[in-house]
Amino acid sequence: MKKRILSLSLLSAMAVSLFSCNNNEQDQLVSNVTVSARAIAVNAPGPNQRTINGATFVTMDVGLRDVGLLEQGDQPNAAKTISNGPHHFRLMRNTAPQTEQIGSAQIRHGEFDRLAVRLDRNQSFGVDGSDGTSLFIVGSVNDRDLHIFTTAETVLSVDADGGPYSITSDEQLYLNVDMNTLFTGINFNDATDGNGDGTIEIEPDNVDGNAALYQQIMGNLPSAVSLTRE
Repeated sequence: MKKRILSLSLLSAMAVSLFSCNNNEQDQLVSNVTVSARAIAVNAPGPNQRTINGATFVTMDVGLRDVGLLEQGDQPNAAKTISNGPHHFRLMRNTAPQTEQIGSAQIRHGEFDRLAVRLDRNQSFGVDGSDGTSLFIVGSVNDRDLHIFTTAETVLSVDADGGPYSITSDEQLYLNVDMNTLFTGINFNDATDGNGDGTIEIEPDNVDGNAALYQQIMGNLPSAVSLTRE
């Protein structure tokens, strides 16, 4: 009888140990996840021009840092890091939308429903007036230069489109900036050059009297950013 009890105890211990090992192995499974940023823009008819709501856009620069994936139920400080940054990305160049890799990391398998990202203003985009901005867009409206920019370091929590994403193998994810959505409700013909310096500026200090347009654009920003998978 003692021998039978000992045998059963040993089998139970082995089963528990095997179950624990399988769970540990499952927890340790990882895949390579790459996240890239890209601009999306649908232009009005016109050769080689990116025209939206009366304005033509040439470049869009953005500074990003603290980019990470979040599992369901995670708090923002629990994000699985893709890249700490800071980074500077030119997501539109010569009117053409661009795709730039943010980073790549080994991520434990799981269910991920959000991407956390922070705008970073400690950037110099190589454009006059862009120092210390986190988003800087250059274009023109009614034959005048147009600059749209912010110094905000907004933290965005971007829901996975159609998510959550079950990550069990290598993945390519995209952080999309939809310029049409960003400029929803904006008529750039209403923008003014209040200080008469030849450049129409839509920015936080309201130097040209375009505060309402700036607030509308910043209000559109969270819905203009999306996370999709390849």
